[in-house]
Amino acid sequence: MLILLVYWFILFLFASLSGIAFQNLCGLSKSNSSFTLLFGIIFQTLFLSFCAFFFNINTEVFILNCAFQIAFVLKYKSEFLFFLKSIFKSFSRKQFYLFFGLTLLLALKSAQTPTIFDNESYYIQTIKWLNEYGFVKGVANVHPFLAQFSFWHVLQSGFSFSFLPINFNDINGFIVLIGILYFIENYNKTGFNWTFFGILFLIFYYQFIDAPSPDLPILIFSVIIFNEFIQETKDVKTIFIFIIYMIFLKVTIAPILLLAIIYLFRNQKTVPFFGFISLFFGTIWIAKNLIITGYPLFPLSFLETNFDWKMSNNVLNKLAQITVDAGYAENLLETKNLTLLEKIKLWINLEGINSIFNKGILLLFLVVPFTKFFKQTSKFRILYFILLFHFIFLLVISPQYRFFLPTFILFSTIIIYEIATYLKFSIKNSVIIISLLLVSFSTFIDIKSGANKSTFALNQLIIPESITKYKINNFEAKKIENFYYNDPKLPNLYETSNGNLPCVNEKLFHYYNYFPQQRTNQLKDGFYAKELKQ
Repeated sequence: MLILLVYWFILFLFASLSGIAFQNLCGLSKSNSSFTLLFGIIFQTLFLSFCAFFFNINTEVFILNCAFQIAFVLKYKSEFLFFLKSIFKSFSRKQFYLFFGLTLLLALKSAQTPTIFDNESYYIQTIKWLNEYGFVKGVANVHPFLAQFSFWHVLQSGFSFSFLPINFNDINGFIVLIGILYFIENYNKTGFNWTFFGILFLIFYYQFIDAPSPDLPILIFSVIIFNEFIQETKDVKTIFIFIIYMIFLKVTIAPILLLAIIYLFRNQKTVPFFGFISLFFGTIWIAKNLIITGYPLFPLSFLETNFDWKMSNNVLNKLAQITVDAGYAENLLETKNLTLLEKIKLWINLEGINSIFNKGILLLFLVVPFTKFFKQTSKFRILYFILLFHFIFLLVISPQYRFFLPTFILFSTIIIYEIATYLKFSIKNSVIIISLLLVSFSTFIDIKSGANKSTFALNQLIIPESITKYKINNFEAKKIENFYYNDPKLPNLYETSNGNLPCVNEKLFHYYNYFPQQRTNQLKDGFYAKELKQ
């Protein structure tokens, strides 16, 4: 935990200096300290993504990054000092104690063993490929999940510090802290209103901080954008950048572009700015897809190329089908022969935590239009229908609850606010105490697994746990023609843990009916796929 606090302080310095530079470069508003830090996160993502096309993201890139930060200190010294003062002035004494307490709880949770499944299947390996080689042609042919190469993992790779004895995958805890800072600043501007009850849902954010899941930044940025839209922000450029950045990280949030279109109609002078940033982010996104998968618009398969490292259509289609199945059924049974209504019926009848969120979101969409907030707030009504469109979009492609979690939290916050208003409940301290109790409970019990199992150990107070839950694993060196790889021999064919590159379970090749081959005798030159002979 203590080491992670130092780590987050380093992230804070990089994010604040980069954010100040980004604001000056793009002529952005400097009204919120939290926005400065978020702009710094975006700057770092773009910088590291550019580097990944040419270099491995390791010692040399970190030194170059440090050089940029020194240059920013020299150029924006007075602004940086003012920024530091403004953060401290934004806290009252009670708010400082609350922020400090939440920071400790977040650090303690981040120091624990990661429990997110995708961390073992492709998060660790994605970051490892970036640290050792950068973007690699056809690396998705090694493991199909690597096709989902997220720019959030590019950001994490720049701050995983793989050149140190301890590797880090804890950037998610830092983004939550920025989100908490935003809501403290927002409270100081607007006072006690509906947004205050959002603190009760910190426990949801908390479930994504033990691994670099891109779902968490989507959640943070979404809630901020929703709040700014409802409060009729004038920082239109900021909203544009946040929306484009979210889609840059995860295309399942793409329908939120409708918000940007509304702003464009009302602020036509911003069309050139929106067009430029869309083109800039889009170019990087397409270039990354071309290198990783051979498909410029992955996960879409049209506009395919003739690159020798292109994923096979069969593998791509099977991967797409698995993504769809994951939204509708727990056992990944194929749903391609089912009608949409049949798939939705499966989705509604899922058990466990899926059942709570799936039935809950349907209930929220039905109840929210009857609230006073909906009837009295025109901006919220517009947002409601945009989120309804997004939800229908997810129902068609893959309605996993983590994809509509921002909507779930927003609507739940409104409902709780309505109930509290009706009961004339306005005791802020009670809301804070309930939130802290929920977060504290989740610190010591893994609620994602549904098991009453402690995740805390005393050593975590100083040193974070390993980045993988498989602390001891015997990898077996194997070969298929010119492809040498490490097989983790884990029961789940997708899991790879923290094995040396390339690392993949042999069973996966038989499931997808292909095997990779090196394009040259150098791993950095990439891979192509060959079909297995039956």
